[in-house]
Amino acid sequence: MRIKTLGIFLTKKCNFDCLYCCADTGRDGGDKLTSGELENVINQAASLGAKAVCIAGEGEPLLDENLFSVCEHIRSLHMMPRVVTNMALIDYATASRLRSLGVALVCKLNSLQPATVDLLVGKKNSYVWRQYSYRGRQWMIPQPLKFLLEAGYQQPYQNIPSRRMLVLQSVATRYNTQDLVELARFTRAVSVGLDIETLLLPKKEEYRTQLSLNREEEIKLYREVSAVLGVRYRLWSKCRCVFEENPFIDSQGNIRYCFGWEKSAGNIREKTLWGLHKEQLSIKKKSSGISPIINLRQHGFRQCRTRIAINKTLS
Repeated sequence: MRIKTLGIFLTKKCNFDCLYCCADTGRDGGDKLTSGELENVINQAASLGAKAVCIAGEGEPLLDENLFSVCEHIRSLHMMPRVVTNMALIDYATASRLRSLGVALVCKLNSLQPATVDLLVGKKNSYVWRQYSYRGRQWMIPQPLKFLLEAGYQQPYQNIPSRRMLVLQSVATRYNTQDLVELARFTRAVSVGLDIETLLLPKKEEYRTQLSLNREEEIKLYREVSAVLGVRYRLWSKCRCVFEENPFIDSQGNIRYCFGWEKSAGNIREKTLWGLHKEQLSIKKKSSGISPIINLRQHGFRQCRTRIAINKTLS
């Protein structure tokens, strides 16, 4: 059994309190994986053929003291480190260090409107905003994003969002629908990727129906964004989630089925990555299967078994 990508959570600590968040953020417990244990599971992933390691939540990876050493270890094994971050902690020195290590970034950004961003991340003045000029055009963007672009994360337009070093990731809600069309124009102009996700189940129950788009609203947004970004975006937005068939490990060492589902097939301290992944993949296929390839003629963003179940819950 071979895998393409390993996902790992480093920490539960977070500096934001996003309305749409489905993660169990907070303090790290005493059972958090050590740097040695993290390196061990990464070594196992490399031996199974992994070419990339995605470092994500449950909290903010840049709050974890192991982030850079983990990225260095991933690079030493000739794999690509990919970090999912809200980028609020990035200054120019951090941006330059990440770029020099060859770390690909997925940066959370739901709007280019400061008030909308503050509302969705649950924090006032969440970013300092700066003017950014490119090819005669100007935008107001978060200062950390400006640092990243100036540090070399702005890549030539390659028409393949998954291979870009910088992708902006947004969650579509009723608060930022039109803002995402504006964000699409920005990413197209400056040649960075855009990934729009539908809502997973927020941990704050009062926001579950308040934030979620209905099918008609989602289709309208999908058409507007696709009109800006073109056919290659439509192909990208239909891709399966990589973690439907690849493993990821939370900060306590549990192999998880999905970012939005805490159920586990076991702990990396007790079994090998190969054994855990084989077991959880077997259970997943028997219980819910793998999401079918979506008909490209259909409208709407990528769906998976978890999102389908959540949409049924919300409806």
